Amino acid sequence: MPGSDPAASPKGEIRHRLDEPSAVIDLPGLAEAWVEQRATWRLAGLAALAADPGLCGRIRGAFGNRLMAGASQAALAGEPCPWSPSCAFEALWRKQGRLRPGLDHASPWVIATDPRNGHLDVSLSLFGFAVDWMPAAIEAMTAALQQDVDWRGRTSLFIPRIEILSRHVRASEEPTLPEAPVCGAQLTLLSPLALSGVDPRERPGALLMGLLARVEALARWHDATLAETVDQKALGTLSRALTYDWREVVPVRWARGSKRQDRELTMRGLVGELEISAQEPFGSDVLSLLAIGERCRFGADVAFGCGRYALAFL
Repeated sequence: MPGSDPAASPKGEIRHRLDEPSAVIDLPGLAEAWVEQRATWRLAGLAALAADPGLCGRIRGAFGNRLMAGASQAALAGEPCPWSPSCAFEALWRKQGRLRPGLDHASPWVIATDPRNGHLDVSLSLFGFAVDWMPAAIEAMTAALQQDVDWRGRTSLFIPRIEILSRHVRASEEPTLPEAPVCGAQLTLLSPLALSGVDPRERPGALLMGLLARVEALARWHDATLAETVDQKALGTLSRALTYDWREVVPVRWARGSKRQDRELTMRGLVGELEISAQEPFGSDVLSLLAIGERCRFGADVAFGCGRYALAFL
C-alpha cells in the first residue's frame, strides 16, 4: 500500500473536510441524514461463490488495483491528489489520517456478495460525500470483476468466462427506526463477525462500542461530528448491561493474501444470530446505532466483507 503513517501524511481537500466537519449531529439525526448509493453487478452462474468468506477480500484487492491504475502520481506516493476533483483512489482508498488517536478515518465503502437465482450479485456501497466518486468506482469495479478477480480462491470450482448480466445503481433509503418502543433486536449475521483479538461471545458489549466508533468515523463523510452529542460512558455502561443471546453460532476460518506482509493471513469470525435485549425499551441512540450499523457493518475487517447483518427489532 503506498504511503506510510496516515496520521503524519499531509492534508489534502478530502482530509481537511473529514477533520473539520461543518455540523454537529446526534445519532438519530445521522440516521435521518444518511447518504448511500449502491452499485450492483449480476454475474452469470456464479451463485455458489457467495459461500466463500474470502471472496469479498479478493474483490476488494482487485478493485483497489484498478483504482490505483487511474490514480495521480501524488496520491500513489501518499501525497494529496492535486487533481480537481481528486482521483477515486484518493477518495476511496488512500488513508486519510486519524479522527483521533487509535481511530483512523473510515474508508467510506463496503462490498457484499449474494446469490440470486443461480447468479452472483456483487454490490459496492458508498457513503456520504464519497458518492461523488461513484461513476469512477463503477468503472474500476466493472474492469476488476471482468478481468482481475481471483474467483476460485482455494476452491476447486470451475469458473467459466465472466459475464455481467446487469449493472445498476440506486440510492438507498435512510436507515429505518421502529415506530413503537422495542426492548430487543435480532441481528442475523450475513458475513463473519470478528473483533480484533477478542471472541465476540466473551465480550459482546464491545460490539456496540466498536460500532459507535465506526459510525462516528462515517459521520465525518457526512460533514458532521457525533463527538458532542453521544455520551460514550453512558453507552458503554448500557452495552455491558444488555443481554446477548447467541444462536446457531458457527466459527469460520479462511485465508487472505497480504501484499504488505507478502504472506497469507488467517481470518476468523462467527456466523449465526445474535439477539440483544434489555429490560427497558431501547433509547434512540441504540436504535439508531443498530440501524446505521446494518448499512455500514460492525466489528473488525469490514473492508474484507465481515460484519454484515440483517436487523429486526423485537
